[in-house]
Amino acid sequence: MVQAKPLKISDIIRFLEAKGAKARCVACGSKHFETVDECEPDARVAFKAFKFPGYDATGAKAIDVVLLVCGNCAAIRAYARKPIVDWAAENPTN
Repeated sequence: MVQAKPLKISDIIRFLEAKGAKARCVACGSKHFETVDECEPDARVAFKAFKFPGYDATGAKAIDVVLLVCGNCAAIRAYARKPIVDWAAENPTN
């Protein structure tokens, strides 16, 4: 398995702005965000997607996500990680 590089918050914000998404908290309007520090061991986040009927966790698909946490009101926004990683690789900073 290829080890993914840690995703920087600056790349997340650049992605959101490039896609026309507001880089502001939807709850309070703050522009200050924090994210899980992906440089820390075991710091990645994934959601489990269960097939219906039932909730068999052993067969659930994992969706790799990045969480943005508002630095003001602590509201959490989740985004699929792969499209951001792919976009950042295609649009590097100078």
